[in-house]
Amino acid sequence: MTITKREVFNGYSELAVRKGPTYADVARKAGVSATTVSFVLNGRGAEMSIPLRTRERVQAAAKDAVAKRMDVEK
Repeated sequence: MTITKREVFNGYSELAVRKGPTYADVARKAGVSATTVSFVLNGRGAEMSIPLRTRERVQAAAKDAVAKRMDVEK
């Protein structure tokens, strides 16, 4: 049985089930704003004067979120 975009899987659309972590997910985990996550992950953290410790925290949160998503897909 194929699930279409309009069908629901445990309360979530197929599109929501397949997407990876969002900037908001990473921001929540790192304790920063989604804007900060965007700057860091797009390589503009230093340019925007985001402290190194914060950049490291964002990168670690993003790596962890992707790793957890990969575990879920297995």
